[in-house]
Amino acid sequence: GSLPWPCPQHPPESNVESVRAKLLDRSRVGIAKYGATTVDAGLTRHDWLNHLQQELMDGAVYCEAAMQIEGKS
Repeated sequence: GSLPWPCPQHPPESNVESVRAKLLDRSRVGIAKYGATTVDAGLTRHDWLNHLQQELMDGAVYCEAAMQIEGKS
């Protein structure tokens, strides 16, 4: 089963808390930039998939850049 939260025997993992804080910060930035949340953005499924594709392509470029740096070390 699932553990009750908060669970005194297992405090939140620091890496999970770090990601959670970053997600909340990105949400605030996105709301300020676009004036909407992902809930009320009014995008179609195709729009969301297009955004995802663009983000994944950016991620692939970042990965390649990091790998190139590693190869030159």
